Amino acid sequence: MHMNNMLAEAQQQWNNQLLFPYVEQHQDHILSRPFYFGVADAYVESPKRIMIVGQETRDYGSYYDDWPMSDIRQWGVDYLRRQLWGIRCEDFKYNRSGFWKLFRCFAKAGYIPCWNNVDKIHQQKGNASTIRLTDEQKRAFCCTYGTDRKSLLRREIEIAEPHVVLFITGPNYHVSMTESFGLPDGALDAYRPTREHFCMEITEQANLGVPTFWAYHPSYLNRIHRIDDCVRLVIDRTL
Repeated sequence: MHMNNMLAEAQQQWNNQLLFPYVEQHQDHILSRPFYFGVADAYVESPKRIMIVGQETRDYGSYYDDWPMSDIRQWGVDYLRRQLWGIRCEDFKYNRSGFWKLFRCFAKAGYIPCWNNVDKIHQQKGNASTIRLTDEQKRAFCCTYGTDRKSLLRREIEIAEPHVVLFITGPNYHVSMTESFGLPDGALDAYRPTREHFCMEITEQANLGVPTFWAYHPSYLNRIHRIDDCVRLVIDRTL
C-alpha cells in the first residue's frame, strides 16, 4: 500500500535523525521498541477518516528485540482490524476496554479510524514493563526536525490524510503534544481537558489542517459515562 510505504520512509527518517542518535548517546536508558504507525485498507478507502492518537503502547518489548519495523506496523493494523471488524489475526482477543469502545463507536457512526500514538516509545525499569517517558525524552522524540521542521507525528498526519484528528491522551501529555505541533511550552495549557470539558477543540492551536480535538483517555471517559458524548461532540463539529 502506497500510504504505508510513505509512512515507512518517514519513520525511518525519524529513526536516523532522532531515535538512533538518542540511543547511542543514552545507552543507560532502557527503552521499548517503537510503535510504528500504519493504516488498514478500510481506512484508506473510507470517505470519513479519523486518526485517534493515544498515549503510548503498553507492554512493548525491549528496544533491542528482533521485531522489524514492518512487522510492528502490521501488528498495529491487524490488532485494530480484530477489534473493529472481528478479523482474526494471530491470537488477538476481543478487547473490551474503553479505549477500543471509543474506536468502535466512531466506526459504527461511519468514521473509519486509524490508531496512532503521540509517544512512540516508553521506558522499562525493573518489573515495570511500561513507564512514561520523562519530559526530556518526550522533547527528544517528539521534536521537529529536517529542513521542513516537522515532527514525526505531523508527517504521519500529512501522509495519512485524516479528516479529523482526536487526541485521547488526557491532560498529562501536553509536552509531547506541544513538541509535536512545534509550539512553545505551555501553549496548550488553557485547552487541557477537564471533567466538565472532557473534549476540547484545538484545531487552531494544532494547525494540522483538519479539525483537531483533545479528550481524556477513554478509560476515564468510560468511567464517567461520557464516551458516547465525546464521539457525538467530535462528529457534530466536523459535519
